[in-house]
Amino acid sequence: MYFGNASEMLPHLHGDKIRLLAVATEQRIPQAPDLPAVAETLPGFQFGSWNGFMVPGGTPREIIDRLVEGSIEAVNTPAVREKLAQSGIVPGGTTPAQVAERFKADKKAFADAVQIMGLTPE
Repeated sequence: MYFGNASEMLPHLHGDKIRLLAVATEQRIPQAPDLPAVAETLPGFQFGSWNGFMVPGGTPREIIDRLVEGSIEAVNTPAVREKLAQSGIVPGGTTPAQVAERFKADKKAFADAVQIMGLTPE
């Protein structure tokens, strides 16, 4: 079993080498409407990867704001949105505060998984 990014897995949707079983997003994705979401069987299950931009600590706020605005503007151009959609990528264009929340949520999810599995540091 393998959890991969939609952008790398969707080309295999109609192939015969591997079988895609489900998506880990909250809902089915438009690029593969017949592929169920894991949450349909295991309510609340959600896992996804994401990409973001990072800057060094101490970067002036005005520079951060311009980078955020520019990245949101770029991701919202029709050509970029179309290319992302074809790859199964859901564009976010989130703010630094939303990224921080995602960090916290992911950290908690992974910490919970480690605890459930009973793993301990060596």
